[in-house]
Amino acid sequence: MAAPGVGLSEEIVFAVCGPGGWVIENLQELQVKAEKVVAFLSDPALVKQLRADKSYNLHFLRESHGVGPEDIDALFHYAKFQFECGNYSAAAEFLYHYRSLCTNSERGSSALWGKFAADILQQDWDTAVEARPPTAQCTSTHLPHPPPAPHHSSRACPIVP
Repeated sequence: MAAPGVGLSEEIVFAVCGPGGWVIENLQELQVKAEKVVAFLSDPALVKQLRADKSYNLHFLRESHGVGPEDIDALFHYAKFQFECGNYSAAAEFLYHYRSLCTNSERGSSALWGKFAADILQQDWDTAVEARPPTAQCTSTHLPHPPPAPHHSSRACPIVP
């Protein structure tokens, strides 16, 4: 999959996210921060050089293309911004690639769920099913624990229908 090199136009951002210069400023700032990694991902020949080994990919990107961990982190934030503004196609692509590059398991999990949501919001059902997070992640330890069950005394009478 090649990452799209397109960002959001000012007209689309205004229409989707509403008025406010902060949206455009944020978009421009994120584009600049993610520029190196997005340029790399926009070239299918370069993307084909990546492997399943994240350590290799990180070393390869740093040594051959000057892309470091801060650039990969910027890709996550740029993808999140794209998602928040309704550009689900770009968000799904960037999150897909982010997952293959990140070493932070919590962020990787967030990217997985974000891509899954973006696929659903695009009504790309086949891709959503393929990208569906594993069931084990649905019961993450990061979720709040349910409240304890009420304690009944020995004199309490259960309600039987």
